[in-house]
Amino acid sequence: MVALRAPLPHQGGMGRQWYDLGLPNWPELPAARADLLNRLHELSKSVPLERTALLGFSQGAAMAIDVAVGAELPLAGLIGCSGYPHPGWMPQQPRMPILLTHGKEDQVVPFGACEALEQSLKDHGGSVEMLPFHGGHGIDPGLFPAMRAFLDRVWQGEA
Repeated sequence: MVALRAPLPHQGGMGRQWYDLGLPNWPELPAARADLLNRLHELSKSVPLERTALLGFSQGAAMAIDVAVGAELPLAGLIGCSGYPHPGWMPQQPRMPILLTHGKEDQVVPFGACEALEQSLKDHGGSVEMLPFHGGHGIDPGLFPAMRAFLDRVWQGEA
């Protein structure tokens, strides 16, 4: 298990971020994509991408989905929690199973953003499972068993 830390401190003083959401047009996004892709390729020297599952939350989910699907990485699986598609992003055909989770009462990233993401991925031939939950912007601990079962399936090649 490896946790990739977002490179920038969050402007609110707590947490990390891949790019500053407060800047118009997110000018740091292209560099963030390249950074994540480079870090995944570096990681693949010790852990094959085919045995790697990405999990991201919020902006981390947006980054994981963008890079994994956009670069057509041969990952075992992908879990996006409370994520969203980047503006103008168009997926390739996803090569890995994808699990999305999102709170129906999320006031940071609207639930509709995840529904749009799910539909876009399915429209491009993706194997996508959506687990909505009652709650806000977070990762629902009640979904941990389903997330674990998803990881077990993808690591065994069953998803």
